[in-house]
Amino acid sequence: PVLFALLLGCSSDASALGPVEFEAGASLLSKYVWRGAILTDEPVLQPSVTAGFMGLSLNLWGNVDLTDYKNEQSSLSEIDYTLTWSGNLVLGELSAGAVLYTFPTIEGADPTTELILGLETFLPGSPALTIYQDIDRADGTYILLGAGQSVPLGMPPKLDVSASIGWGSASHNRYNYGVAGMKSACTDAAVTLGMPFGLGETFSVAPTVSYILRVNKDMRDAYDTGTVVFGVTASAGF
Repeated sequence: PVLFALLLGCSSDASALGPVEFEAGASLLSKYVWRGAILTDEPVLQPSVTAGFMGLSLNLWGNVDLTDYKNEQSSLSEIDYTLTWSGNLVLGELSAGAVLYTFPTIEGADPTTELILGLETFLPGSPALTIYQDIDRADGTYILLGAGQSVPLGMPPKLDVSASIGWGSASHNRYNYGVAGMKSACTDAAVTLGMPFGLGETFSVAPTVSYILRVNKDMRDAYDTGTVVFGVTASAGF
């Protein structure tokens, strides 16, 4: 880690010091898909609140099933608590933290914890690599490689394009996808298009559409080949 920091030239950013910043938002989605697995196959609402200070960020995120898909309408099926730290490097931004997944209304679904290590580069397309290591129930690893770019449309809205591919270890895949005998493999890939509209200085709305492809044959057998997710996200920072 010391050599890595020396090679990249870790820099101190005085602008990180400042007041506490807050961001709140919510996404209305046609279904809830997580790492290629369909967790809810009907509309969901996913609210989120984030507080940031001096490079530290605390996020509270939830999933609300809007139908009786799990036999309980408008239930808060998941609450995640994420604490991360981020700092600038010469070539990008390094982040580290942890996320606690909880499932308050799903019987038999135990909480679990993952450690997070990520690097987002300043190269064109902002390629990023994020590693998730479960230290609790799954005891496995998930690695996500992604990139994204904003495309000007010659008018106020712009088109945000992003793509990602994920890889999971054998223990991660067996625990999270419920597929017996599943081995380490690339699991899922996704392409997302969004068109954010700014409303004032702090508020924005973005319709989105995503296509999620199951790369692994075992996942295709369990969840079919691909899924389209439509949504709209509203957010405000202050």
